[in-house]
Amino acid sequence: PSVTSGANQQSQPSQKSDKSACAPGERQPPQAAELVRVEEAIVIANEPETPCPELSLDRPPVEVIDRKTWRMRGLYEHQMLQLGLASLDKNDLWCEPFDLELPAGLFRERLLRELLSGKVRLQSVGSSDVAAMQWDLRQLSLRQLLRLRVLHLDFMPGSCVIDSLDGIGGTHEAFIECLEGWLFQELGRRATDAGKTNMVLKNNDARILGRCAVLLVAAALAIPDTPWWCWYIDHETRLFFNALHFKSSLLCSFPSVGVLEVVDHCQE
Repeated sequence: PSVTSGANQQSQPSQKSDKSACAPGERQPPQAAELVRVEEAIVIANEPETPCPELSLDRPPVEVIDRKTWRMRGLYEHQMLQLGLASLDKNDLWCEPFDLELPAGLFRERLLRELLSGKVRLQSVGSSDVAAMQWDLRQLSLRQLLRLRVLHLDFMPGSCVIDSLDGIGGTHEAFIECLEGWLFQELGRRATDAGKTNMVLKNNDARILGRCAVLLVAAALAIPDTPWWCWYIDHETRLFFNALHFKSSLLCSFPSVGVLEVVDHCQE
C-alpha cells in the first residue's frame, strides 16, 4: 500500500524548481524530497523476499470439530494415497526385511532390480523396456510392488507428457496403472484377511478395497487416538480394520479402545 500510495504521489503534477540541483547546505524542495522517499520505497519493495521453505506434508490436514469428530479436507485422493502408501512402506508390519531377490524367468530382471534399488528412475527407461516389464509385475511380491510404487510416487497416471513420436508417455502411464492394479489388488486381499476369513474377492473388488484401506491408513496418520476403523466392505459385511497393523477382524466384540468411522461429505 505504501508503494501504491507513493506511486500515486509521484504521478501527480508538481511545479518545476528553478534549480536543477540544490547547493550544499540548502534544503531540498518539498517535491524533490517526496520523490526521493518514493524512490526509496520502490527500491525496498522490489527487493526479493526470502523464499519460505516448503512444508513437507507427512499427514493429512485435520480440523478438530469436537472431542469425537474430525474433518479432513484440502487434499486430493491421489495425495491421500501417496501418504498412505509411503506410510505402509515404512511400517513395521512387514516381518521380513525388503528383499531384492527376484523370481527367475523375468523379461527385465536386471532393470527391475535397479528400479527397486533406486539406481534408475522409471522416467529414464525406454518405452520398449517399460512395456516388457509389465509382464514381470505379476511375479513380484507385495513388498516389491509397494516399494516400486513408493519410489515413483511423483509419477501419477495422466501426469506424464505423451511423446507423439514413440508414445513414451502412454507406455509409462500404462505401466504405472498396471503396477497400481496389482498392488491394490494384493493390498485389498491382505487388508481384509481374505485367506483367513474364507472371503471370496474378485480382482476388481480387491483393488477397490485396497485403495480404500490405503486411504484409511493415511487418515489414521492424522488421528492417532485409535487405530481401529469401522469398515463396511459391502452392504452386509462389517469389518474392524486396524490401520496400524493393516489387517481386519470379523470378531463381533467391539475394540476396547474404540473405533472410527468415515462420513463422506464430498457428494453433498
